[in-house]
Amino acid sequence: WAIYRALIESSLTRPFTSLSKVVSSYDKVSEPTVIIDQDGVIQNANKAVRSTKGRAVIGQHCHEVLHNAAINKQDCSICMAIQNKTTLTACELFSAPDQRWYEISLSAIHDTDNYSAMVHSRRDINQRKDTENQFASLNKLYLILSHTNKAIVLFQDRDKLFQEVCDIAIKHGDFKMAWIGIIEDSVIKPKFVSG
Repeated sequence: WAIYRALIESSLTRPFTSLSKVVSSYDKVSEPTVIIDQDGVIQNANKAVRSTKGRAVIGQHCHEVLHNAAINKQDCSICMAIQNKTTLTACELFSAPDQRWYEISLSAIHDTDNYSAMVHSRRDINQRKDTENQFASLNKLYLILSHTNKAIVLFQDRDKLFQEVCDIAIKHGDFKMAWIGIIEDSVIKPKFVSG
């Protein structure tokens, strides 16, 4: 009887108790988080998902709910990770419909040695991406400024200097076109062009 009771408690009672604790605690996570089965079908969704997508998400594939629906499931790197049963940490995804960047994470839930489900979370990283883009733009501008300062020291001829500045803007600033105009009779006429 003692062995039977120990088996029942370890194989039935404890997993359900710990699972109910996990479900109630992950509901407090502010990021959209779902529990998906091995096929990517949503089995449970936290409050953040239910408040925006409704309860109807349960039973749907996570690709339609949390990924970029413009990409086919077969081409989606997140869906491929689910299919291959691999975890993901910080997979970045741009969602075209809402014009936002997200970071996707997949964490496997193991039942003993077997893979049983995954926790799929999505975090909005749009502000971080905007900051990274601003930083990259500033870096390019400082690089242009640095090369322009070197050109000012190297070139004594005004025409060569102006052409070099236009070339620097294209080469180091990723501009599509750059020009410098000269004022002639109160009209600015482009004289030095690159790109």
